[in-house]
This record gives sequence, structure tokens and C-alpha cells, in this order.
Amino acid sequence: MTKLQDIQREGGAIFTDLDSTPESFNNDSEAITAARETAAIYDRTHWGLIQVTGGDRQRFLHNQTTNDFNKLKSGEGC
Repeated sequence: MTKLQDIQREGGAIFTDLDSTPESFNNDSEAITAARETAAIYDRTHWGLIQVTGGDRQRFLHNQTTNDFNKLKSGEGC
């Protein structure tokens, strides 16, 4: 998490004391334009991770999401 925060700080992130996600990058109008016209990223790493294991993990993920996990090759993601 620290490396990500370092990258975010280099990009102008302003952090609060309450959590580890940036409060702002001090560029709200540019961020809104990017979200509407191109792409925007929202960091949710503070939500945690889920590890799915077992022989039926691909079928489970395929059935729980709108992504087509069955078409993925080894090492690919979506």
C-alpha cells in the first residue's frame, strides 16, 4: 500500500488522517472531465481482497460476475 500511496502523492494526492485513500488530487474539474470523456480510476484497495481457490473457482467467478472468465487464457485477467 505504501508504494501506491507514494505514486499517488507524486500525482498530487492529498490524504486525510482517517484512512489511506486520497481525499483529493486537487484537480476535481479535470477528474470529472476524464470520467465523462475518457477513463477514471478509483482506488478501492482499502476494501480488501478476496482469494478464491479450489477446482471450481473459475466457474464460480464466471457465474458471479458479468466477465467471461471461460474465455480467458492462463495469466490473463479482466
